[in-house]
Order: sequence, then structure tokens, then C-alpha cells
Amino acid sequence: MADGDANAFSIEACLNFGPEFPAFQGHFPGNPILPGIIQLASVRILAARFLSCSLAASTLSNIKFRDMIRPGQSVKVNLFGQEKNGGWKVRFEISSSEAPVASGDMQLLPVGNSHEG
Repeated sequence: MADGDANAFSIEACLNFGPEFPAFQGHFPGNPILPGIIQLASVRILAARFLSCSLAASTLSNIKFRDMIRPGQSVKVNLFGQEKNGGWKVRFEISSSEAPVASGDMQLLPVGNSHEG
């Protein structure tokens, strides 16, 4: 679910990374978890799809990883974005049914003119 416009928006999404998702391979053998960089990329991609533009993270702050995401585990992602300094300041929270997983702030800036796919 998404609401807002290019000045302010909120997004709520449910994500599930299946066991075959490549990021689980090698992270870690016998005990796979979703890397934090993939969690951050998911936030950026959700915002880019809503705003219909390519985005890059210019600043990350207050990033906290509190729990792990396992193969096949569903998580809820909430984003709250506000236009700021030619980009968007985004506050995000990722949670599972058991616990908070990750949270933080990122500044996203538009890149090029292409649509994020």
C-alpha cells in the first residue's frame, strides 16, 4: 500500500525472499541470513518504484539491524518519505511477526532519467 505524492509519501509492503534468492548463497553456509545491504536496497527500490525514478542513497544514518531475515520469512517494510534538498529523506522500519528487524534513515537522490525497474 502506498500513499502520497513526490513531496511526502508512505509505503507499506510485505516482502518474502525465497530460499533460492541469490543473496542467501554464501551468507552464511548452513545458516543463511539476508545481508543488511539487501535490506537497504529493498527500501531504496520500493521508494524508487513509488516515485517512478532511479534513486541512489547518498546518506545513511541511525541504521540498526536488530534481528535476522531467514529464507522464506515474510517481513513488513514501512517507509515514510519527505522531499528534502533535491531528494527524499526516508525513515524506514522492517519488522517480522516476531520482532523489529531493521530501521534507519536514508537520503535518496535521483539518478539519471530512467525508471527504476
